Amino acid sequence: FTNMGDSVMLLPMTLRDGKPETIGHPFYISGGRKVEAVADTTRRVSATLIRKYPISPGKLNGYAQMPGTRIVAGRDSGFRNPVTLYTLTDVPVFHNTAYVTPKGRYRCLWVETDPPVRHYMDSLVAYGPDGKAIRSKGKQNLDFGRRVEIARIDYYPRHDGNFVEPGDDYELTWWDGTEWRSLGKRHSEGYELRYDNIPQGALLLLHDLTKGKEERPFTLQNGRQVWW
Repeated sequence: FTNMGDSVMLLPMTLRDGKPETIGHPFYISGGRKVEAVADTTRRVSATLIRKYPISPGKLNGYAQMPGTRIVAGRDSGFRNPVTLYTLTDVPVFHNTAYVTPKGRYRCLWVETDPPVRHYMDSLVAYGPDGKAIRSKGKQNLDFGRRVEIARIDYYPRHDGNFVEPGDDYELTWWDGTEWRSLGKRHSEGYELRYDNIPQGALLLLHDLTKGKEERPFTLQNGRQVWW
């Protein structure tokens, strides 16, 4: 073969009786050298997974423009006379938490930005001093219907639904040379999944069994997901 792309994971196959059949390990070309992804079942590793599909450059660019975004509150209905409760100083990820200052009781909660800061917020969730979510109308502009004490705000930038999310069921699989084999199903209680006993060097695939279709194979490098 000629003109093969660099750093593209490939799986060599043939047709036997009209059906595809593997004839080698997955591999990629790096600097003109063939590198195989061979699962070593005698050596096992652990990993914490946060996504099932690589994040797009457009999303990363949107996140990079969010520092300076303000989460503000109003004491009366109408989203007027804002009091700044939190200002983003760092580039956010999917799930982020802000602890509220100054303390007070508020009717509404919303997001404000000034150019060149970009409004890229997807949703807000407010929590009271008891740690329970406060019921409200709206997703970005929250109206609680009455004045409530806010102790914490979880905020989420716009996203593609491919982060690990609480309440979803997942399954991690690895390529054994002929088929995908399961490393177990998990019900997510948070925003990451911990898997142990993963064959070292294996090509992996994480399925969201609850929703969504996008998924991409990956390998692990120093415990981090490397997408193909």
